[in-house]
Amino acid sequence: MAYQGFLGSEGSRFVGQELTDIHYTGWRGHPGIIPIRQHSIVLAYGLWFLYPEWMPGNAWVPFHPHVPAMHVMDLGPVLPPGMPPPPPLHLLPVAFLLGGQALRIGYAVPWFHDLDIFQMDFRRIRRRMHYYQHRRRQAHHVTPNMIPNGRHYSFNTLRYGTQINEYRRAHR
Repeated sequence: MAYQGFLGSEGSRFVGQELTDIHYTGWRGHPGIIPIRQHSIVLAYGLWFLYPEWMPGNAWVPFHPHVPAMHVMDLGPVLPPGMPPPPPLHLLPVAFLLGGQALRIGYAVPWFHDLDIFQMDFRRIRRRMHYYQHRRRQAHHVTPNMIPNGRHYSFNTLRYGTQINEYRRAHR
């Protein structure tokens, strides 16, 4: 059964901060499964970029073939109570070049919007995503590492939302 519940604050608030705790494959403890994860990086205050990575050897690298499986629905900005939300918008992937590094293809995602992120296979069937617990952020520009044998949740949709800061929860 898919997990439904709070996954914690998003935690990236400063330009250059990265987060890598959401994975598209449940590879931990399954040596035959290729690790594919969601890499998010803050580009500017109010905007971050999500793209897939995989680990073909000992390092994570951008994995453009997974972009068509990623789906990001912008459910609109956080509005005062009683205001009707705008219709959902299915975001389109964009290409991004980060400081002379490799080209990345993914999604430019605005802050202070409710968003649903999910993945589908080539048959248009939703695939589960995975949260792997990471250590707390110790410094602004140090990406937290995964905790060996830490918590793992499997879910169908990742909901980004805003209260005082950005939060995430497994949804549906």
